[in-house]
Amino acid sequence: MRLTPEQRSAIDEEEESVLVIACPGSGKTRTIVERLVRAIESVQNTPRRVACITYTNAGANEIERRIRRRVSGSDAEYCDIGTIHAFCLKSVLTVFHGRLPGFESGIAVAAPDSGIFEIAAAEAINTTETQRTVGTSKFSDIRRGEDGNPLIPEGHPLSASCVRNFWEILKDKGHVDFPSITYYAFLLLQEHPDIARTLSSRFRELLIDEMQDTDSLQVQLFKRIADVGRSRFVLVGDPQQSILGFAGADPERMFELAEHLSARDDFALRDNWRSSAPILELADAIAPREFTMRASGPNRDLHMIPKVVASNSCSSVVADTFLPLLRHHGIELSAAAVLAPAWYLLAPIAEALRAIGVPVSGPGSRPYNPR
Repeated sequence: MRLTPEQRSAIDEEEESVLVIACPGSGKTRTIVERLVRAIESVQNTPRRVACITYTNAGANEIERRIRRRVSGSDAEYCDIGTIHAFCLKSVLTVFHGRLPGFESGIAVAAPDSGIFEIAAAEAINTTETQRTVGTSKFSDIRRGEDGNPLIPEGHPLSASCVRNFWEILKDKGHVDFPSITYYAFLLLQEHPDIARTLSSRFRELLIDEMQDTDSLQVQLFKRIADVGRSRFVLVGDPQQSILGFAGADPERMFELAEHLSARDDFALRDNWRSSAPILELADAIAPREFTMRASGPNRDLHMIPKVVASNSCSSVVADTFLPLLRHHGIELSAAAVLAPAWYLLAPIAEALRAIGVPVSGPGSRPYNPR
């Protein structure tokens, strides 16, 4: 696929920070990779680097894989690609942990499935909570605010005092959980401006993918780096695709940071290379956006009209409406998918389909074997 004029414009802008709104199927990853290749070329044979920050390990791995296909191994080393937690850990905490009280001798991460996490969580519950049947995994639900206090969802079984106790226990052991990684990185940048200057001097460009899933603390962290004025930012996202609201993400944060950066915001990737025009028309009607999507790929002229069916039973809709449509259009089961807002909604559908002899893969079922 050749670059579209919109993709090329987003790649070529080198004077200002930019905000790129990328609709689904718009070739966003290809655009990011080409932008990073251009940025790598600008820092070759210099002490400076480029950073690409995304919000899943899968996303980071895919971008890194494509980068290594586009540039030589040595040139790829000019680009740091990883999650926001990896960026904060590698570029801030690992280097400057000595300035954090309690972490002078080192800092380590307690993942939710680690023994140290389980021990600290159990100890916090036993010494703080009167109701001690709370599962230790519940600590993974808690975020950390800019003031360091826990942000606890309504109705959550853990108290703020218990969560603070948990963090202190981890700290005494020289560990932090994932929310504390970004908090301590932000704290260092806020209390030690020279660290922000160091990062801005090191990274000529910071590209932030999935910007719609950024929370307030992360935006404040990026602002500290941006205020030094030595780094250019590229923000890429789509307000309609935010999926981390439960973790504090707010699509408005991308516009907040763009405004803070005085970033150009006239870049929009509106060509969808996956879906047909009728599907995009329905998608724009359900979730209106500032610009309508254009069907531009090989499926653009397919005239299968999306059908809306209301029912109290998702399983019956799939069995009585979806499966007959597949048969009518000659679509193999292995080429079809059933989607839902959450994985647990799919388990009863998979169970119902298996009960009528329909092979499926996904939650609550065995992998589908076309043989």
